[in-house]
Amino acid sequence: MKSLCGVLAAFLLFLLLGCAAPTAVSPAPVAEAPSSAEGVLRAAIAARAAVGFTYAGVSRVALPHRMGPSAAGNGKTLVRCWEAARGGAPTGQWKLFDVAKIRAPRLLPGAPFAPAPGYTPRDRAIPAPSAEVPAPEAR
Repeated sequence: MKSLCGVLAAFLLFLLLGCAAPTAVSPAPVAEAPSSAEGVLRAAIAARAAVGFTYAGVSRVALPHRMGPSAAGNGKTLVRCWEAARGGAPTGQWKLFDVAKIRAPRLLPGAPFAPAPGYTPRDRAIPAPSAEVPAPEAR
C-alpha cells in the first residue's frame, strides 16, 4: 500500500507541474475492463489515461502515447510512454516498453493527459502504430 501511495503521489505531482489535461478533451468511455496488457494500453491511449503496471519487477506509472509493432520486425509489440514514476519516485522521461513484459496493467483514475513534453508522432521504433495520441497542435 505504501508503494502505491508513493506512485500515486508522484503522478499527482507530475500533473501539478504542468502536464494537466486540456479541458476540451474528455476520456473515451471504456465498455469493459480490458484483460490483456495490449487491451489496457489501447484503452489508455484512446482515453488519454495514465496506467500503472509492473515492468522488470518495478512498479511504474506511465502515460502511453504510441503502440504498435517493433520496427525491428521481431514480432514484438512496443509502447512508447512518458514514464511519470518508477518505484514510487518521479522520473519524467520517455521510455519504450515491450508490451509482453508488462504485468498487472491498470487504468488509473484522473483527467485525460495532454501529450507529454517532446512528443512527436515520428517514432522510428514504432513506424506503423496501431494506437497513438494525436500530436499536439503547433503554436
